[in-house]
Amino acid sequence: MSSIEEVMHLQIPLQELSDATNGFSKSNLIGIGGYGEVYHGKSVKHGNIAIKILDPRNGQGDPEFRTEIALLSVYKHENIVSLVGFCDEGEKKILVYRYETNGSLDKHLRNINLTWIQRLKICLDAARGLQYLHDDVGAEHRVLHRDVKSANILLDENWRAKIADFGLSKIGPANMPSTFLISNVCGTIGYIDPDYFNTGYLTQKSDVYSFGVVLFEVLCGRLARDRRYKDERQFLTNLIKIHWKRSRTFNEIIYLETQKQINRASLLAFSTIAYQCLMSANERPTMKKVVEQLQKALDNQLVRGGGYMQFPLCTNSKQLDRSLVRRPSWKVDVYLSLENDYSCKTFVDNLYLALVRRQVIMYRNTKRYYPEKRKRSRVELIEESRIVIIIFTPNYACSSWCLDELEFIMQIDDRKGQTVIPVFYGVEPSEVISLTGSYGEALAIHESKHDTVESWREALVNVAHLISPLDAGCDMANGNESEHIQKLVVRVLNTLLGSTQHSEDKCGVWGSGKSTLVSSVYDEISHEFEGCCFVKDVRARSRRDGLKTLQEEILSNVLKLEVTLTSLEQGIDMMKTRLCKNSVLIVLDDVDHADHIEMLVGSENWFGNGSRIIFTTRNRDLVNARSSLAHTVRMLDDEEAVELFSRRAFGKNKPSQGFEEVSRDIVSKFGGHPSALISLGSLLHDRDMSDWMSILDRLVGRSVDEILWKFETPDDGLARNYFPRFLT
Repeated sequence: MSSIEEVMHLQIPLQELSDATNGFSKSNLIGIGGYGEVYHGKSVKHGNIAIKILDPRNGQGDPEFRTEIALLSVYKHENIVSLVGFCDEGEKKILVYRYETNGSLDKHLRNINLTWIQRLKICLDAARGLQYLHDDVGAEHRVLHRDVKSANILLDENWRAKIADFGLSKIGPANMPSTFLISNVCGTIGYIDPDYFNTGYLTQKSDVYSFGVVLFEVLCGRLARDRRYKDERQFLTNLIKIHWKRSRTFNEIIYLETQKQINRASLLAFSTIAYQCLMSANERPTMKKVVEQLQKALDNQLVRGGGYMQFPLCTNSKQLDRSLVRRPSWKVDVYLSLENDYSCKTFVDNLYLALVRRQVIMYRNTKRYYPEKRKRSRVELIEESRIVIIIFTPNYACSSWCLDELEFIMQIDDRKGQTVIPVFYGVEPSEVISLTGSYGEALAIHESKHDTVESWREALVNVAHLISPLDAGCDMANGNESEHIQKLVVRVLNTLLGSTQHSEDKCGVWGSGKSTLVSSVYDEISHEFEGCCFVKDVRARSRRDGLKTLQEEILSNVLKLEVTLTSLEQGIDMMKTRLCKNSVLIVLDDVDHADHIEMLVGSENWFGNGSRIIFTTRNRDLVNARSSLAHTVRMLDDEEAVELFSRRAFGKNKPSQGFEEVSRDIVSKFGGHPSALISLGSLLHDRDMSDWMSILDRLVGRSVDEILWKFETPDDGLARNYFPRFLT
């Protein structure tokens, strides 16, 4: 580690820093805390810089000053803040960093524009920075940060994260299984490792604990300590323990905007590693393990959300199955928005009961008066409802409360999958959107009492964008109400279930990601069905074990009891008689023959309403013959392929320095096949250049088809990390 004398070339004159900040003007002040003040400056020599003036009154004296200079002048990493220089003139002790445009992470925890994928990448960047400090800074020592928190994670213009503030850091020996030091307890309340706090023993696991708190801050959209609360809610770690003990989940404390985006597989990977970070010291993971699991959480979200895989449809794009689109965590299935109009009471009651009988979670609110607290609650309910049904009646526009609610519904910019269905009871759609008849009269009366009439008028006109052929001309007061209710129920159920189609498939060549995609879909929607079963490796297992074994697996999983069959015919008969009244989800992975479908899922009348059969195949003839909705999985393009390969080979999104050209040469041999790229990237991880060149030499002269054929998993259905013999 450098001494001050060795880094004197980094010294910057005080006058230069004063000029860069207009004399340390308050208009340039961007941060203030126990450490001192931070200013944004523009230097002719150094460009945009952040200037931190240490405050010795708060323990930010010479030791902290020297520690940070010594560390940052030696240790360089893309996820560690860059030290530009320092100033040590008179009583002034100043550290100068590269200015990071987006400030610190703590300021963005509730940033609604920061997506879950961006949050994951930020966490992954920060984790890699800490892993570098713990494992990679040198052969003889390790760096323990001692003050890991969201305020010390800075974000550049591309939202790349960098660990900052090394004033409290300690250097420990690397020649021990578990580096530790005995030191005075330092850090920030809410983030400090309880073991370190109680014993004074500082280890790498102390940083891991603090980082676990940061992960939950990102997930929950709040700081580790919120002084507004005077109860257990003040500390985030208390809430985490309470909710884990109560329900083994964190659903109630996850940030709402994150809930709308995160998928189940990503949440499971992220929350599991975050919680492990908070366990007792000997049970906490290393930062290397944290990086691996955060990468898994990101991969799960990217596969589900279309990051490095995209799934264009073979059929009409309007038939896109909503079950393949990200589903937010809806708290209510259907929100009924209506006026207290006696003329439609029977219709509304019957619609409500018809939906409730089908296990649809309903919310109906016809109260006219709302205190401010309940008004906020109503707004949240609308946002958290999968479907909003607005019932327009002749008297609807007479209610300012209804018009307020309509205005809010129409102003939701990004519905993230929410559906709004207008229902016209005793009034024509044209009367609503053209503001004629009772609607024009009501608005004329409101004009003398309210200053929001113009926005109400705009909301009513925009209802035209919601009307489909199913809505137009439905004068329910003069028609068959039961028929209209039935049509509405079917429409709601189809929306909630995702499609009226009974069977669909994912078609693509080996290694293109069909199984990964369908596994994510299964995890996401399986809870919506009365019974479900995911049958893996149908092609290989049917040859090895026979189709009767797979029938037994389906029946046992769906019926939740052990089933033993004597013949295929008995299995078919049992499926027809036992499953015909159940809504089931069955996935058949890697089907290659029509018999697989005939014997395992037969025809649509084997299963109850709302059932879903999904199969993956390489055989497009099966798609054309059996599937009502097909999705072709495309291969990765060059940049996506390099990124996926690099994650496995280097643990980051791009090749390490010196490996750029050989990485692209190797990737080009695989035609964008994800499975092959993942396998080969894992094979080459931590190998030296000679191994890489040896692999490349063995690939030269072989066609893509030959290489991929050699990579394909054998038909025993067992090999999961299979490498071609000529590469190993």
